[in-house]
Amino acid sequence: MDIESYRILRGTSTDNLTQIAEVAGSLQNYTDISAPAGTCLYAIAYVPASTQQLAESCAMRSNTSNAYMLSNAVSTAEAIEAVAATSIEIGILEKYDSKTIYNGDCRFHLTATMLPTNASLSGVKWSIVSGDNIAHLSSDGVLTCKGLDWGDVVVRAEATDGSGIYGEKTIGVKGFYNYEDIDLYMPKTTIEVGEKMQLTRVAYPSYLKASSILVNATNNCIYIDHDNYVVTGVEPGSGIIALTTRDGSNISKQITLKVVQPSGIEQISTATSNTTKYYNLEGVRVQSLQKGHIYITDKGKKIFIK
Repeated sequence: MDIESYRILRGTSTDNLTQIAEVAGSLQNYTDISAPAGTCLYAIAYVPASTQQLAESCAMRSNTSNAYMLSNAVSTAEAIEAVAATSIEIGILEKYDSKTIYNGDCRFHLTATMLPTNASLSGVKWSIVSGDNIAHLSSDGVLTCKGLDWGDVVVRAEATDGSGIYGEKTIGVKGFYNYEDIDLYMPKTTIEVGEKMQLTRVAYPSYLKASSILVNATNNCIYIDHDNYVVTGVEPGSGIIALTTRDGSNISKQITLKVVQPSGIEQISTATSNTTKYYNLEGVRVQSLQKGHIYITDKGKKIFIK
């Protein structure tokens, strides 16, 4: 059932319950910080968000004069003493940067550390104190850049136990910016057939992540493993690496990687012989040959499987 609001009722008996507060239906707890000494009774009156739900509820009750539903009353004589929060510190799960969120990073997952650790209600209410035009903060503490502007956002985590304790943190936000340029770092521009080399994608401005840069081989001279961006020389020639972006900047670039045949290799092949025995470079016989590796045959020839 969707609840529009809760009305908190208090009294010394069920006959004199009076409303002391009304809170949003999204809240799950309430603390009466001005409770009088002695035993009190509490009850909750709640208003369904749907008029149909309200009508159905009234139809089930003999007394339909009140436009709300009333819970049973509970006594403080049966309650245990609550432990209130004394401090809250806001943190960020992402470790690469604790101060600034960029649109390319999309979001920060915020955390709230509450003391004492045995506080009765450990949940917090998240809100933006200033900067809600720059970023959005969800009810579970995920801060997302709206991509409209730059500036500082002040976020708040407030205890839900009625203590009034809260923590705040200022987070810088840099709005939506596409790549201005892209590049590919290679330790060298020439590799041998069978040689492997790590490729590193580079984005400009440097604060943007390079995850939206696509890297592909456009001919058969090279092979690129897209799981780790390692390139392997396959056959002699000029390997062409094509860089493209998928962030909307529509930048493309081609980079040439020269592949040469290493000394000692007598054959580059895609097929194997059932009558030939193959060994790896450590001298261990292998039954299954893998693409991009060098082997030695039982006739002493060094071959590369492409």
